[in-house]
Amino acid sequence: MKNSYIGIYDSGIGGLSVVSHLIEAMPGENIVFLADNKHMPYGSKNKEEILSYSLNNVEILQRYPLKAIIIACNTSDSIASEAIREKVSIPVFGVIDPVVDQVCQISRNHR
Repeated sequence: MKNSYIGIYDSGIGGLSVVSHLIEAMPGENIVFLADNKHMPYGSKNKEEILSYSLNNVEILQRYPLKAIIIACNTSDSIASEAIREKVSIPVFGVIDPVVDQVCQISRNHR
């Protein structure tokens, strides 16, 4: 998988911060980033539109040999991540669960 990529998408350019952190944490990793500026912001769209845009983003990213996908868009992660995981056979990561996990770790009651 040396010539494979981690595909990252966002509804705009905010996901570049995810790309930046990934480059810092995993130097030398192949990364492909897609910013769906045409449809941004996703937060003002209905669920069907968001799902359609998200699945289309994954189709575009799959033009590259991917080893993982990162959904860098909170809205897309909350609405489309399950459908994306059903569609692809590679790991799919979102941005919501890691944040929730971190908050639970530092909260008083761990919830």
